[in-house]
Formats: sequence, C-alpha cells, structure tokens
Amino acid sequence: AENAEIKDGVVTTTEEAVSGTNYNVKVVSENYADVTAQAKYISQEDAEANQTAADEVKKLIEEANGEFATAAEAQAAVDKAKAAYDALTQDQKDLLKTAMPNAEDQLASAQEAATAQKTKEETGTNPGGNSGTTSGGNSGTTQGKTNGTTGNNTIQKTQTVTKQAQSLKKLTPATKKLKASKLKKKKQTFKLKATINGKGKVTFAKVSGNKKIKISKAGKVTVKKGLKKGTYKVKVKVSIAATGNYTAASTTKTIKIKVK
Repeated sequence: AENAEIKDGVVTTTEEAVSGTNYNVKVVSENYADVTAQAKYISQEDAEANQTAADEVKKLIEEANGEFATAAEAQAAVDKAKAAYDALTQDQKDLLKTAMPNAEDQLASAQEAATAQKTKEETGTNPGGNSGTTSGGNSGTTQGKTNGTTGNNTIQKTQTVTKQAQSLKKLTPATKKLKASKLKKKKQTFKLKATINGKGKVTFAKVSGNKKIKISKAGKVTVKKGLKKGTYKVKVKVSIAATGNYTAASTTKTIKIKVK
C-alpha cells in the first residue's frame, strides 16, 4: 500500500492521517487477485460529531411528523427539520440513512400534512353549516347571533400569515488569534456573535474540530489549556429558531483559531 503498511489485516498509515481524506489502498495476495480500494479516514471525534448531527436530524424529522395545534406550528417544525437535513454533510446523511432509510420520504410526508392542515384552516365553515346567511333565509351579514332569529350561528374567519425566511448574515469572529504562552497557563475563552436576518433565538453547536475546543449553546468558545501552536478549523452549526412571523433556519460555518 502507498504510504501505508498492512499487518494482520490492519492498515496503518506511515504518515499522519487527515480526517475526511480519501486514501487508495492496494492489497496484494498470493491466494486472491490484487484488490485496490479507497478508504476514507475519519477521526473518532469527527465520527462522534457526525453521529450526533444525524441523530439530531432524525429526532427533528420524527417531531415534524407529529400532531400540531395549528398549521403554522406544523410548518415551522417541517422547516426546522428540512434546514437541519440540508445542513448535513454527506457522511452525516449516510449515517442518517442507516438509522432512517426513508428520511426524505418522511420529510415529504410531514410537508404534505402541514399543507393539508393549512388548507383545512383556510377553508373552514361555521359550525351550523351556514355560509353568510341565516337558517331562516334572511340575507345579510351575521354578527355574533343571526339577525332576526334566536339562532347562534357564527361565521368562522381564518387569517393566513405568510412567514418570512430567516438567514445568517455574518458570524464573528471568523478568525481568532490566541497566544500559546497564555494557553500554557490556563484555558482561553471568547464569544461568537451571529448577525441574522430575522428575530429568532440563535443557538450554536460544534460540528467538528479539535477536541480541546468546545462551543456552548450560547456561543461561548472554550480553548482548553495546552493546545499547541497552529491553525485550527472548527465547523459551527448556527440555528435560528422559528417565531410567529419567521421560519426556522440553520447553517454551518467554519471559523479559524490561530495559536501563536
């Protein structure tokens, strides 16, 4: 194998492997034909982050297929699940497919249910089955009780609200410089700030990166003591919650931490 050794069926690279990189491995055997395969190395940390992301989207899809009091709530759940699914990497989608083979079908099903619920709300009629006239045949607008009768027919009105999409405009800092001399003594922290189009609550989650770098839901980045000099790339998922007039959204950005 090029840049690798094989012993007892275990492939060991002769140089440091890079997570997410494809490696060509050729296996030569005396008993079988030579085989060339491509293997993708994923670090344990990235593998765990990928599984967490896939599990989260699976949960959101299941929630989107639940029951909701209003069409707006149903659509918000569908939009949140779709945004999270679209933000997955291919490796994460492959893991989701293993746990939920029909994930895309379930998303489509949830969307159909939300649309049907919205249509039902928009075309609703009054409880007595009358549409704008009294049971006695009197024409005119009915306000509260039917004019001229003792009936209790009411007119049901539905107001349709079109929700606006939200999006991330900017995530800062894109690059953060830290001193190695300070990291030798204690951990260092800084705060992420997201500028958005919309009014939803913003939360953060680490997707991948060095295990000594942690990110809280509120966007606090903690770099643990002892991180060596170098440039570290960290993928961050920024989620924007749905509000009364806005749909949920999420996107993944990469920040750099330079230790000098």
